[in-house]
Amino acid sequence: MSKSAPDADLIETDYSKIFIGNLPNDADQTEILEVFSKYGEVESVFVPIDFYTQNNKGFAFVEYGDRKTAEKVIGLSGGVKLRDRKLYINWAVPKR
Repeated sequence: MSKSAPDADLIETDYSKIFIGNLPNDADQTEILEVFSKYGEVESVFVPIDFYTQNNKGFAFVEYGDRKTAEKVIGLSGGVKLRDRKLYINWAVPKR
């Protein structure tokens, strides 16, 4: 069962950005790209970094080239792991 996108009126039909949570604090952009490029062509990866610790904040955003790929990955939520850690995956909520 695929999760539905939040606030459907805010998200275009070609929206393909997903939120990745529960990342190890030392996971980097390259490692995240390696995991998620297995499912399709990744357009971008954004990993927010904590100013003080210089570690990631435990989450990231991955954008795919098309919506179908993003939907497929969201459907795998709970089945995608990074270093034996189950990742939380859902639609990224656009800034208003």
